[in-house]
Formats: sequence, C-alpha cells, structure tokens
Amino acid sequence: MYQLTTKLIAVFVCMAGLLVSQVSQAEYIATENSAEANQLRIVFEDKSLQQGVLYVRGCELCPLKLNVDGQTRFFYNNKDVQRGRLNVLSGKPGTVIYSLDDKQAIRILW
Repeated sequence: MYQLTTKLIAVFVCMAGLLVSQVSQAEYIATENSAEANQLRIVFEDKSLQQGVLYVRGCELCPLKLNVDGQTRFFYNNKDVQRGRLNVLSGKPGTVIYSLDDKQAIRILW
C-alpha cells in the first residue's frame, strides 16, 4: 500500500509539472505601450474637449499621433487634471500610455 501511494504521488507531481510547463509557455501578447516624450501636444476637435489628437514628439518611438476621447485620463503629479486645464500642460514633456490596437491614448501623465 505504501508503494502504491508513493507511486500515485509521484504521478501527480509529474502531471502537475507538465501542466505548469504548459502554462509557462503561454504566449504573451502586449495590448498597451508607453512612451516618455519631450513633448505631448493635445489638439481638441471641438469645444467639448472630448475628441482630439495627441502629438507625441521626442521619444524612441516618435513621432506618434494618438487619439484622445472621453475615456482618456490626464494626470499631473499623480493627480487628476480637468480637461479645461490641459492648455497649460500641452506641449510639455510627459508619458503616454496607449492602446496598440487603435492608437488610443489611455493615460497621459505630466
């Protein structure tokens, strides 16, 4: 009985090892990227400040042209920034996190 139990445990350990090796070989697919830039310039298409374009210059991946919409979040010193105050920050260095699929700016940090 002891040998049977030991063999069963060994089989379970081997199966667990195979499962872990299969999981660790799973493919990683990046959906977001970031860029630290010398200039982040925002141009809004309308007065509602909901739709616009972010021009990213002075970075390794630059130049970039990213979409800005109502879901884009803005931060200055780790605090939320109201859209009406972005004219003061536009053109300054910062970091942008964006979607690789649709070139949508997700978070902009100054």
